[in-house]
Amino acid sequence: MTHRAAKKKLAMRAGETDKAVTVAPELFQETVAKISSVLPHRGNLDCDFLERDGKFYLLEINPRFGGGYPFTHLAGANHVKMLLDDYQERALGEYSYAVGKGFAKYDTLVEVPIGTDV
Repeated sequence: MTHRAAKKKLAMRAGETDKAVTVAPELFQETVAKISSVLPHRGNLDCDFLERDGKFYLLEINPRFGGGYPFTHLAGANHVKMLLDDYQERALGEYSYAVGKGFAKYDTLVEVPIGTDV
């Protein structure tokens, strides 16, 4: 069974997604079907695509949760629960998320005492 959650990266910093919006997974349905038919993988695959002139090009596949996973998770794509249910052979429930949800990471700077164990 293949489940997909997709996001469009709007901003990146040091290789990490900083800002993204969730998009419809159907954009990648054909490519995902091809990947899942040839890779004997059970678990998460983080795939990066590049879009040029309306065509999507697969850049890389990583068998892990990527730094952008929290964006789709916050939109409702609880892939961790789906994996746990799958590995425990529980029936998989409905797997969906809200499309068009935007999220951004942020940093904050805090003062820390010098010379103490922090």
